[in-house]
Amino acid sequence: SASSTTSMKSSSISNVKSSTSTANNGNSKYIKASSIIKESSTFVKYVETNGKLPSSITINNKNYTSPQFLYLMCKALNDTGSSRIMAKIVKNPTSLKYSLKTGSIKKSEYKKLSTDVIKYIDRYKKAPNTINSSKGKIPYTQFIIAIARNLAYYNNNKKLASSIALENIS
Repeated sequence: SASSTTSMKSSSISNVKSSTSTANNGNSKYIKASSIIKESSTFVKYVETNGKLPSSITINNKNYTSPQFLYLMCKALNDTGSSRIMAKIVKNPTSLKYSLKTGSIKKSEYKKLSTDVIKYIDRYKKAPNTINSSKGKIPYTQFIIAIARNLAYYNNNKKLASSIALENIS
């Protein structure tokens, strides 16, 4: 249904750039999916207010970079009830110069894309520049915000959105 589609606001995130600052590696403890899901709402509010990704995200008094948070969100999205998600060191993508995509992707696809991102990060220890989808290559910044919006939706509605709307935010 249209009410369960998350949408990216084109005017509020037009100048999104990834931060290069570092945060603690977060490797020492497990994180509950519920904590990651709750923090996704704060992440979305920050992006909408500041027009950029935060330099760090705090969960349980520990700081994580945006690439680390992407990894955590993808894990939480695929297992919303998990209490044993482990953070890892994740480097920034090497390039952010990609054209943004429009359209929407269904729940089955965005869950698969989240799994693809987890596998990529596990293998290469960095966030992907783009995520290959049915709409073409979704840029890192567009994907991280879309996943955060979806988890914020989950936080409010206790279910994942039936689709994620992607808008051209250039």
